Amino acid sequence: MKPEAGNGQPVPTDCPAASSVVRASPFALDECLACQHCDALLHRGELPEGKVAVCPHCGSIIRRHKRKPVQRTLAFSLAGLLLYFPANFLPIMSFEMLGNDATNTMIKGVVQLWQQGYYWMAFLVCLCSMIMPLLALSSHFVLSLAMSRNRFWHWHRHLLRLVHKFSEWGMLEVYLLGILVAIIKMSALGDIHVGTALFCFVGLLVAQMGAALSFDAHACWQRFEFSRRQS
Repeated sequence: MKPEAGNGQPVPTDCPAASSVVRASPFALDECLACQHCDALLHRGELPEGKVAVCPHCGSIIRRHKRKPVQRTLAFSLAGLLLYFPANFLPIMSFEMLGNDATNTMIKGVVQLWQQGYYWMAFLVCLCSMIMPLLALSSHFVLSLAMSRNRFWHWHRHLLRLVHKFSEWGMLEVYLLGILVAIIKMSALGDIHVGTALFCFVGLLVAQMGAALSFDAHACWQRFEFSRRQS
């Protein structure tokens, strides 16, 4: 049986996604939080470590307490930025058949699509596999660095609003799946040698996902508002 919040304070309850959960209390006008599913306004209280805030109306998860979000986001985003250039500009694989050798890179594939007249395909590949992942990693790095130094500028507000859009448009896992399918199908036609860029691409995908999952947007907004009031 789930306990009910009688005094307007968060109370723990059971949840399969976490060891413990905090019931969000009714909202206060000076500091409130909106549920993204039912639009209920709830009080933004302190969330203890290892707990999750759930909406008392629809039961959806509003916020998770993430352990060391700044340090983890910094580490993942920096690792992703370091892996970005070798993953996109070094050879992913080389294919040899009947004495003919061909080496492929991510940027070379975009150029070949453009030269063959597939302009929209080349644009989408470049956008989703190169531009958006770079913008997402750079945004996570800049915002986490600002949180670690506790120094924010006015343009950080716009970056906070765009960072989730960057992550949504980044589709590295789709292109990694396509690369693996191509390797499996082409292995019967000739000799395939996997390049260093493929391992960098896998590391880039892991780093991008780690940065997106580690980033705490709620804590970043709170620090940004606090810094704005102090200035």
